[in-house]
Amino acid sequence: MAYCDYRLDQQGNLTCQQMQNPGRGRVGPPGPPGKQGPAGPKGSKGEQGKPGTNKPSPGPPGPKGDQGAVGKTGAQGTQGEKGEKGQDGAGNSGVQYVRWGRTTCPTGAQIVYKGIMGGEHYTHPGGGANYLCLPHNPKYDKYKDGIQNSGYMYGTEYEVNDRDGKQRNLHDHEAPCVVCFAKSRGSMLMMPARNDCPSGWTEEYHGYLMTAYHNHKHSTDFICVDGDPEYVPGTHANKNGALLYPVEGVCGSLPCLPYVNGRELTCAVCTKSNPLVGGNCLKVWAQLIPEPWEPREENRVTISINPSDTIERDFYS
Repeated sequence: MAYCDYRLDQQGNLTCQQMQNPGRGRVGPPGPPGKQGPAGPKGSKGEQGKPGTNKPSPGPPGPKGDQGAVGKTGAQGTQGEKGEKGQDGAGNSGVQYVRWGRTTCPTGAQIVYKGIMGGEHYTHPGGGANYLCLPHNPKYDKYKDGIQNSGYMYGTEYEVNDRDGKQRNLHDHEAPCVVCFAKSRGSMLMMPARNDCPSGWTEEYHGYLMTAYHNHKHSTDFICVDGDPEYVPGTHANKNGALLYPVEGVCGSLPCLPYVNGRELTCAVCTKSNPLVGGNCLKVWAQLIPEPWEPREENRVTISINPSDTIERDFYS
């Protein structure tokens, strides 16, 4: 007969090992488990593990921090080298004027545009008091056709039927005009009662003073109409509108002589070169710094023509 020798294996399971009866009594069932023994000694330190192969993923960005305080202003840097001279600019010099009664500009002036003279009707007490040079090709924006409560613009006729010579042929014709630009000029003057210009000025053209009739309701400016006037072809009709009459001197508050009672007054349109254009600049600079002079910073001169025109020059450059 076989008998079991019950024992616990390493996993704590109860196992039976068969054995022959040695002649003793039967083997009883196993007793209850004994108490847990004391802890064994601490084992030795294991070897260091190898680095992992997976790269760590970065976490989400943190919130934006507060703006820092403004730092102190740094020290001023050293002055840079002088740059190369730039190209000559177009400049802001030049004057524009209207040549009344003509369709061309004098030599040396450019045509801006040609047109016809316009103004308010001679019977109207209101409206504009000046003549205008209207372009041949008007351009409209928002409009309402029809005559409303407005200021009005009419063509301008010569009224010279009581004059002699070529002027008489102009009567009841529309007057032309042209806007001119003189680039090298800096000032413009309409000289009344003279058909020439003051010393140092250039004559653009000369002619006769003209304006509205003295007894009409509407008054206008005095303008200088060219002494060799033209007219707009195909306009010989008495349509009136704005009118042009010669201007005569009247003795009394006007001193006679030298003025002559009832004589037509002449006029001239004059221009003057800008003193800081061309060779005249050297004359101005030479007066500011007498010779001999040395290449020093105080020899730098700034000349202001107007707020938008400044010339700065080194005399030793």
